[in-house]
Amino acid sequence: MKTDFTILKLLGKGGFSSVYLVQDRAGAKYACKVSTQQNLLETEAFYMQRLKHPLFPRFFDAWQEDGEGFLLMEYIPGENLTQYTNPSFQTVPSLSGTPDRQQKSLSISQIISIGSRLADGLAIIQDFDPALVYRDVKPANCILMPDGRVRLLDLGLICPAGENPCVAGTPGFAAPEQLIVSDTNETANLLTPAADIYGLGRTLRALLPSTRFCSKLLNLCLFSPFSPTAQFMRLLELCTEDSPQNRLQDMRTLRDLLVTLEQSVSPQRNLSGTQRAIIRGTIRQQKSVVRT
Repeated sequence: MKTDFTILKLLGKGGFSSVYLVQDRAGAKYACKVSTQQNLLETEAFYMQRLKHPLFPRFFDAWQEDGEGFLLMEYIPGENLTQYTNPSFQTVPSLSGTPDRQQKSLSISQIISIGSRLADGLAIIQDFDPALVYRDVKPANCILMPDGRVRLLDLGLICPAGENPCVAGTPGFAAPEQLIVSDTNETANLLTPAADIYGLGRTLRALLPSTRFCSKLLNLCLFSPFSPTAQFMRLLELCTEDSPQNRLQDMRTLRDLLVTLEQSVSPQRNLSGTQRAIIRGTIRQQKSVVRT
C-alpha cells in the first residue's frame, strides 16, 4: 500500500478482497479495498466514479501495486444491516456458521424508509445506456449510519442489462435468473433491472422481525387490507416473484410506491383513497401485463 496511508483495522473480508480502514497523513479516514482480482476492482472503480448518488460511496483513487489492486473510497461508519435480519430468514448458511449476536429489530416504518432510499439510488443505474444491474442487493452490503441514512457498498458485480456474464450473487437474495446458466436458451437468463427489484424485496423481507410477526402481518392483510402494512406486504410479494416477467419492472415505480407507504405508515393509519388507488392500480397493471 502507498506509504501515504496507515492501516487502522480490517473492516471486512470476502472471497476475493479485503477492506481496511486507513488514515492519511492529514488524519482523514478512508476505506481501502485490496484484491488480487484487479479486473473486478477496475470495474468497481469505473462505476463508482460515475454513480453520483449519496447511496453509493465516493471514489477517491485506484491503483495497482505488487500484483494487487487498491480502491480508495469513502469510509462509511455505521451498522451492517445483517445485524437486523431475522435469524430464521431462509438463506444458505455461511461456511463459517452464524455468529452469536444480539438480535436487533427495525419498525415497519424504518424498513419501508430503508427500502425507499435503496430504491432511489438503484433507480439511477437504470439511466445508463445500456441500463445496469447491481446484482448483489443484500443486507450485508447495506450500512445503516448513525444519522439513519442507509448506504450501499460493493459495486463489483455490476453488469449491463441484457447480459449475464457469470453466475453471481448471494443465494437467498439473488434473483433466480442470476444463479442459473442455461445451455439450451441463451436468452433465458439475461438480466434486467427486475433482478435488483427481487434482491431489494428479499432484503426488506429479511428485515422483518420474525416468522410469527410475518403471520400477524398476513392476518392484517386479510382483516385490514387497506392499511399501509398490508400494502407493503403485497408489494414485497410482487417484488419477489420467481419469474422476472411477473415482478415490478421499474425501480422508480418501486421507489414511488415505497415513498407513498412511508408517508402513511407513521403514525399508523389507513392510506387515503388516492394512495390506495395508486398502489392498487400499479399492482393490477402489473398482473394484467403478466396475463397478456
